[in-house]
Amino acid sequence: MNEKNLILICALFVHAAKMDENYADKEKLIILKALSEISNKNENDLKIVLTEAEKKENQSNQILEFT
Repeated sequence: MNEKNLILICALFVHAAKMDENYADKEKLIILKALSEISNKNENDLKIVLTEAEKKENQSNQILEFT
């Protein structure tokens, strides 16, 4: 799986985790574990993917607020 697709999938995980408006470290760990199971990236690379996915998810929410 390429990194772009992994970031997009992770952004969906982040969005789902934020549905209850309580996005906590516990949920981040669950997302990182799921990513490790579907990719061959190491922990540090997955943390970068998660950070990029959080940014992308925030951008998508900003777009929705203006429509």
